[in-house]
Amino acid sequence: MNVDVSPLRRQEILVQAALMLASELPLAALLQRIVELAAEIGGARYAALGVLSSDGEVIREFLTVGVNPPMTSFLGVPIAVRGKVFGNLYLTEKIAAEEFTAEDEDALVKLAAQAGIAIEFTRAQEMLRRLALAEDRERIAKELHDDVIQSLFAEGMALQAALGMVNDPSAITARLESSIEHIDRVIRDLRNYIFALQPGAAADRQLDRSLRDLAGDFASSGMRIDVHTDDLVVSLLAGKTQDIVQFAREAISNAVRHSEAKQVNVSLLASGDAALLEVSDDGIGFDVEHAEGRGHGLANLRARAEALGGEPEIESQPNAGTWVRVRIPL
Repeated sequence: MNVDVSPLRRQEILVQAALMLASELPLAALLQRIVELAAEIGGARYAALGVLSSDGEVIREFLTVGVNPPMTSFLGVPIAVRGKVFGNLYLTEKIAAEEFTAEDEDALVKLAAQAGIAIEFTRAQEMLRRLALAEDRERIAKELHDDVIQSLFAEGMALQAALGMVNDPSAITARLESSIEHIDRVIRDLRNYIFALQPGAAADRQLDRSLRDLAGDFASSGMRIDVHTDDLVVSLLAGKTQDIVQFAREAISNAVRHSEAKQVNVSLLASGDAALLEVSDDGIGFDVEHAEGRGHGLANLRARAEALGGEPEIESQPNAGTWVRVRIPL
């Protein structure tokens, strides 16, 4: 083991770990590799990774590398994503020094974050497979519209290109942070979709609260998302909560992924003898005519609108923002 880990090698290790997130490597093999990389990046004789059960009560898996030494030095960090702890990553017995350094800790925190994303993604996939047993598989595949696979593939390609940046620490750090944020967003979108598949999950709550919770789900995107609703409209449409939230989710997700907006507004208000659900943003906009047929995003909006008894209305121009609407009969 190379006990003197250079800054260049640290960057290479972090890129290598991020690349594994965009691969189809089984979780156990991926986590074992992260443990090995952790030992190398920290110059430690021993490394271990403990994965907690879904309820956080017991250690479900414990992976190690090296022989457990007397632990004259120790470094441990939580494996966490958005405040949820999935386990812990440990190093003991620094080889070339008496104690682990701040640089060791910073690198270990980044590896732990990647381990957390891998665990969350795998659990989301497992839940989706269980739900798919009771759902139409073709419909599920269509509604996911290949975003997960395509997004992970794109990040893999970007990270491969990032290997050429390892001599530029600031550039590689920015690339890694961007990739991790993107992969995390893909997983959050998947979890949001799974939530919507569960019978009655959204309908059991007040429509207004469901829309506000939906906006909160996208808070880490950095966009400000405001929600405005009419109390009477909300009460009249309580039975259509799930379809309304799904339409809004699709529109917000498109804005987060493509619009580069700073502000997104979601409104559900009365409009004559109908309700108007609108999601707008102040982003870069797009050519609606040429966007038709590229993936299932717009097709999903149309399907959701039809379930609500309406047709989607999409208004957008390059550099002028986007408005997505559906009129819902009352």
